[in-house]
Amino acid sequence: MQYFEQFPSILYSFDPANGSFQLVTNIFARVKFLDSIISNTVIYYPYSVQDGDTAWSIADKYYDDPQRHWIVYFAQQLVDPYFDWPLTQNDLDNNIVAKYGSIANAQATLDHIEQQQKTTVTLNGVITTNWSNTSLNSAFTYDFSRQQVQAVTLPSIGTPLIDKGTITYSTPDGSVVSTHTQWVAVDVYTATISRNEAKRQIRLIDKAYVKVIEDQLTTLLAQ
Repeated sequence: MQYFEQFPSILYSFDPANGSFQLVTNIFARVKFLDSIISNTVIYYPYSVQDGDTAWSIADKYYDDPQRHWIVYFAQQLVDPYFDWPLTQNDLDNNIVAKYGSIANAQATLDHIEQQQKTTVTLNGVITTNWSNTSLNSAFTYDFSRQQVQAVTLPSIGTPLIDKGTITYSTPDGSVVSTHTQWVAVDVYTATISRNEAKRQIRLIDKAYVKVIEDQLTTLLAQ
C-alpha cells in the first residue's frame, strides 16, 4: 500500500488570480496511531541497517513491497527520513567535509568530553563488569572534604585522555567494587561516526501486523 494513496484530497488553487482549482492530495493530514501499537514491543524485532540499505530496500526485502517503506520509518518514529536515517560512509564523509572543510579539521575539533568508567564487582568469586559513558561538560568539580568548588584539567584533542585512577571499596554484602575512571576528549569526526552507527540499530514491525497498521491508517484518515 502506498502511503499517500490513503490521504484525503482537497481543492487547491495554484493560481488564485484566475480562480481555478485542482484536486490534490492533502499531504498535511496527520493521524496518531494507537499508543498500544507503538509501545507493543512484542511486534518488533531488531535489525541492523547495512551500508546502502534504504527504507525502500528493507521494505522490499522483508515486506515484499518497497511502497511499505513508510512502515519502516513509522517503526522508528522518524521525523527526518534523510538525517535520521544512517548515512553511507561516503555521504557521511561528504557532509563532514562540507561542514568542517576536511576530515582532518573534523578530527582536530573537539566535540565533547566523556567520562568513561569500568566497574568490576566481585562476589563469591564471581566477577561482573559494567561500562558506562557519560558526557562531562564542566571544568569544575566539588571537593566535599574541603566543601569548595575546584577547577579541573580536562582532556583536549592534544591530550585526549586523562586517567583518573581506580577506587575500590567493599559493601555490606561482601562484594568488592572497583571503579576505574578516565576522561576522554572525543573529536567531531569520531563522534559523528559513532552517532551514525547508533542509527543503524533499528526495529522492524513483524510482517504479521502490517495489514493491521495499514487498515488503521486508512480508518484514521477517513475520519
